[in-house]
Amino acid sequence: MHWEEEEEEEEEEEEEEEEVVGVVVLVVMVKEEKKEFEEEEDLEMKE
Repeated sequence: MHWEEEEEEEEEEEEEEEEVVGVVVLVVMVKEEKKEFEEEEDLEMKE
C-alpha cells in the first residue's frame, strides 16, 4: 500500500517538471522576441 502512494507522488512531480520546462521555454522565447524588437527600435531611432 505504501509503495503505491510513493509511485503516484513521483508521477505527479514529473508532470509538474514538464509544465515548468514549458513555462521556461515560453519565457525564453518572449525575451528573445523582446530583444529583437528593442534592437529594431534602436535602429529606427538612429536613422
